[in-house]
Amino acid sequence: MAEPVQIALASDRNMIDAALVVIGTAARHASVPLRVHFMGRGLSPQDWARIARICEVGGAELVRHELSDAMLTGAVQRKAEISLVAMARLFLPGLVRGRVLYLDCDVRVAADIATLVVQPLNGALMGVVRDFLVLDRVRQQGAESPRLRDHFKVMGEVPVTEYFNSGVLVMDCDAINAQPGLAGEMTDVARASTFPLSDQDYLNLLFAGRTQFLPLGWNAIWGRNAYHAKAVRQMDWLPEAERDTRARIIHYTGPKKPWKPVTLSAVLRGRGLETLRYRQAARQVLRQL
Repeated sequence: MAEPVQIALASDRNMIDAALVVIGTAARHASVPLRVHFMGRGLSPQDWARIARICEVGGAELVRHELSDAMLTGAVQRKAEISLVAMARLFLPGLVRGRVLYLDCDVRVAADIATLVVQPLNGALMGVVRDFLVLDRVRQQGAESPRLRDHFKVMGEVPVTEYFNSGVLVMDCDAINAQPGLAGEMTDVARASTFPLSDQDYLNLLFAGRTQFLPLGWNAIWGRNAYHAKAVRQMDWLPEAERDTRARIIHYTGPKKPWKPVTLSAVLRGRGLETLRYRQAARQVLRQL
């Protein structure tokens, strides 16, 4: 039997349904069984039972991890829409062995993630996707854009175009643990909280120059797909291996989400169809409970 592919999610009670959709869509497309590392904060027995049920239906193994208040001592929530639970990804090397695919709860999986997890990292510690918004700002305004000031501070001497979005991460936990002190440094949530984008900025700081970049479609920002493809065609400096924008994991970034009431601005931004796709996927997953 094939070795399970490991994925990791983190949630409090506010995002349980969304997390179930991630597990359900990942299992639906996976060519091998999944091992789901679920980091929960303040979850009830009923919450855990629902998570276990979705894993069972999808043929996945559930590994429970309790995210305690003590682990988050010193953490500060900088944005209302980003829960402190997002800091959980910083603890993964201390909880998991081997490779694990971390996924934010506001994503929908539309392809076989087994092919993603086994991609060569060529000695890097993590597989990541460059942040499209940063890339697009560089395309429009140049690499010295003042709107990227905070990103420059994070990246230091590393080109700002190497800044990645932390919603989809392939972590080689064994390789990270082999770096003296790095896994412990990752869990400094107080330091992570000092950055504008908290743990995402902090991961970029710690792993700058130590990542393998994956095709953009593995962390595709929702809506305006044609615009994204056109913009990437104009980024002649972007390596060919990363230019594939076909959405394999769709990331519902920003405060507006497809499970919230549909707004006119969302439709105008090309998000109406993807909202329908998400809701259809959510119905398929949640009716299995």
